[in-house]
Amino acid sequence: MLLIGILGVVALSEFWRRATFRYVHEARMRHQLLLFRHIVTGLLLAVVLALGFVSEFSSLATFAGFVAAGIAVALQTLLLSVAGYFFLIGRHGIMVGDRISVSGVTGDVIYVGLVRLYLTELAGAGSDLHPTGRVVVISNSVLFLGIPLLKQIPGTAYAWHEVVMKLERDSDYNQAESKLLAAVNSVYAQYKESIEEMHQSLKGLMTISP
Repeated sequence: MLLIGILGVVALSEFWRRATFRYVHEARMRHQLLLFRHIVTGLLLAVVLALGFVSEFSSLATFAGFVAAGIAVALQTLLLSVAGYFFLIGRHGIMVGDRISVSGVTGDVIYVGLVRLYLTELAGAGSDLHPTGRVVVISNSVLFLGIPLLKQIPGTAYAWHEVVMKLERDSDYNQAESKLLAAVNSVYAQYKESIEEMHQSLKGLMTISP
């Protein structure tokens, strides 16, 4: 029975491999499915071996409890990274080419792995960023450490700028406001068409009201 169980797991693994190469043509998804196949195969083999060497149900339950506790402690970071991966690829998740900031690092995403996230590092101030030539590797478990992950809204190229103006007590606030508003409108007039297109894209993506 032990041999039959092992052969069944091996057959399932081989069927998974053949189906992946036949029906999945995107290289990134194929790599992830094959990696997940190795994990599932290893877990199934461990279960089959446990069932083969433990005969009594009570002993099996005790054994499974110790194994589960050991796996949870030893692979805590890995399990969090795998869970974080499904958050990253979900709705409003991260894709290759997105610009994000996490753990004090700003960069463009070049690969989203099952346990790690790869960025090309960018340095600079404000919107004046340039690549440093380094690749940053960040564990997906960072999502569960309370560290915010900031992402550029897809289809947009917004950049936030703040202008601070100090006025004297006897200054004309209305005149200052009108001058600032005129400066803003002059800049807005140059990019009005593209800004409105991005706003429409944002409304469809985020379901916001105008």
